[in-house]
Amino acid sequence: VASIAKVPDRIGQEVFVKEAARLLEIDATALFEELDRLLNDQSRQARRKQQQEPQMEVVTGGVPEEAKILGYEQEKILIQLAISKGKEIMLEEDLDPEEVIPVTVANWIMRELSNDGISFQVPVFAKAFALLCAELERGEVPETSWWVRQPDPEIVELVTEALTEKYVLAKWEAREIYLPKEKNIIFSLVRDTVFRFKYQHVQRQLELLKSKLEGDDIQIDRYMNEFHKWNQLRQMLDDKLNRVV
Repeated sequence: VASIAKVPDRIGQEVFVKEAARLLEIDATALFEELDRLLNDQSRQARRKQQQEPQMEVVTGGVPEEAKILGYEQEKILIQLAISKGKEIMLEEDLDPEEVIPVTVANWIMRELSNDGISFQVPVFAKAFALLCAELERGEVPETSWWVRQPDPEIVELVTEALTEKYVLAKWEAREIYLPKEKNIIFSLVRDTVFRFKYQHVQRQLELLKSKLEGDDIQIDRYMNEFHKWNQLRQMLDDKLNRVV
């Protein structure tokens, strides 16, 4: 319960309490009562600490350094899909267009990124993906219960956000209210997210090569060839994403 109290929002806390109650096979009411007691204690301690500490000027408007990374939003969406929908099955076409192969979302994402040698740039997303890949290589696709037991607070916060969105959607679906973007299009959703993730990776490489081309370097021809190859890949991704350039 002490770990759940660290989750920053109430909906996320409810997700973890209910999952913990299910795993422990106990009534969730007792866990909610203990959680409320801990939160009240923390609130009182925070107020006392604030009263004891001198007032400091509050600086607003800052943007977390991680959020400045090119492609941050695409990375966040992709890792959240891998966490919240990793066990779901999607169908992809084999070399034969008449044949489709079932594959889990988590395995498909890992394979796509591994084949192209692409990695996450945001540290917490990279940590979560490394944990996921380690499980997949063991032949296991992580359950929700596996994710919520992770000891790293950063991972827990990321997982909470991913599962909270899934939990809210599940509440709507329980009332037979389906959101079109989440209904029967899992392959398109995951595929397009991976393509956007790759696109941002290509953009980073092109920006890096542009800076090298501006210098007076003896390897200018090699950089030009690399730039041409990356630009071709960008055009291919533009086509896949139906972008007009």
